[in-house]
Amino acid sequence: MELVKPEPLVIGGKAHYTLTSYGPVSVEVEVPNVSEEDVDLALAATVAQAGGTPEDLYNDIWVHKTFPEVLDGNELRAVIREQMLAMQVQITEEQKAAKCADALAQRLVQRVPQGEVARVRSSITQAFAMSLKQDGLTESEFLQQTGMRHADVELMFDQQAQATAEREAAIGAWAEYHKLQVTEDELAELLGIPEDQRAEMLNQARHVGQIEHLRDAAVQNKAMGMILSECNCTYVHEPSNQQQDKGSGHPHLKLV
Repeated sequence: MELVKPEPLVIGGKAHYTLTSYGPVSVEVEVPNVSEEDVDLALAATVAQAGGTPEDLYNDIWVHKTFPEVLDGNELRAVIREQMLAMQVQITEEQKAAKCADALAQRLVQRVPQGEVARVRSSITQAFAMSLKQDGLTESEFLQQTGMRHADVELMFDQQAQATAEREAAIGAWAEYHKLQVTEDELAELLGIPEDQRAEMLNQARHVGQIEHLRDAAVQNKAMGMILSECNCTYVHEPSNQQQDKGSGHPHLKLV
């Protein structure tokens, strides 16, 4: 029989959680491979997206006209390879952060109330709807493109909301235990607010009573950075045979 965790202590409308341990977490992260075949596929997709053919890669004039940042096909391939390696690093670090947060969430003594999970789920669904709108897609078109059912999407939202709420609760408990605080300068920097917009945005947040929400978000980011720096992380490379099914799964790369 699964043990039901107690509700968190709520003071002033804010839930307070505790962890079984506040020491460093240990995780294993799989590093995605970037094979030469992957680079070739991404190169072909980039050329096709630009209206070219494989033969155009040998036409330096076409390459430079289409991609002014490079001089020929070899240089274009090198740039795409560098972009893919940068994506590899980004994906690896995102996986590390998620796994560290999940490992910390497993130490939660209390359960996250369903009301908080529902709040997180609402934010996730709103972000999803906005993303579809920006891409010019309806939900039906998205389902058709991905092969997912509406029930699959709803289940995905449920799982994401539960995991996110537990991660936030665990990181908040870690931050509270370590008595983390942020100054307003730190707050703006941790939330990525441009320097020339900080004063206006902070004043507006105070005016609408959102400054504490921003402060909590900044503390979460600061805590996550510290958790990552202390994490015992083992990196393992993705098995090469997993590359065979990638095909056109690589996102189109844009030269900037």
